[in-house]
Amino acid sequence: MSALEALAARALAASPQSLVFATRKGTPFGDTNLLLRDLKPAGRQIGAPWVSWHTFRRTHATLLQLAGGSAKDAQAQLGHAQITTTLGIYTLPVPAHQRAAVEKLSGLVTNGDEFATDTEKTKREAVTLQWVRWWAL
Repeated sequence: MSALEALAARALAASPQSLVFATRKGTPFGDTNLLLRDLKPAGRQIGAPWVSWHTFRRTHATLLQLAGGSAKDAQAQLGHAQITTTLGIYTLPVPAHQRAAVEKLSGLVTNGDEFATDTEKTKREAVTLQWVRWWAL
């Protein structure tokens, strides 16, 4: 029987409570055993000998941030008591994301007028001044 046939036979015999990834005995993999036997060798093969469970946690927190998840979401998913742990240790800055954020901020601060003509700027400044005067009333 091939490995694929054996896997198919086990899958057909599985119940909804069965583990998706299990040892030959049907028990859960031990985290240290899985790390040392499978993940670290795979990391060395791809040039990432520093792979660890911590690496996966940092990757998750950073990708969640890039996907628009909040720091509180990451804190809850990682089980941290303090958000400073999540932000200070687990989320990493991504240069492309930082650049996009700075460009967006620049557009907000300059009202997108860095390329506007002098006439357009004067008109916008007059409207802003009227708004400020109205707000001060």
